Amino acid sequence: MGMRNDDIFRILRDLVETLKDASVGYHLAAGAEVGGEARKFFSETSRQRDRFARQLEAIGSQYGEPSRKSETGLAGRLHRGWQHIFGAIQTEDTRAILAECERGEDRTRESYEDALAVPIPAEVNRVLASQFREIRTAPARIRSLHEAERAGSSDAAPR
Repeated sequence: MGMRNDDIFRILRDLVETLKDASVGYHLAAGAEVGGEARKFFSETSRQRDRFARQLEAIGSQYGEPSRKSETGLAGRLHRGWQHIFGAIQTEDTRAILAECERGEDRTRESYEDALAVPIPAEVNRVLASQFREIRTAPARIRSLHEAERAGSSDAAPR
């Protein structure tokens, strides 16, 4: 027996919220005083997570009521691993910002692993697996930025 539509919708809605949080977190990080490579990564990843969220919202509408826009302000919305990004940005410490991005990535990875571990329809599984392949590249890029920061690369250091 397959999953009920409301269960599939709930899984997709949770992933959409996780992706939206990541998009906002990376967007905020891109606006911080960080070097060009870090800013580029944060900006690209923010756009990617937003695109993935919109894709899952479209799929989710086939299984339940479309999600409503959040009425909560930005600070109230950020959770799921991204709640400390504001503090890291205020320090203007690239390493602290990268550490918060790693924490957020852990939450995103866990969310996708959980979703892919249940018997969702094949077409939904294909989309999630494809997105997850791309998402899994972020931790390596963050580690690379960390290494450049530790090595004193002028491109990764705060301005």
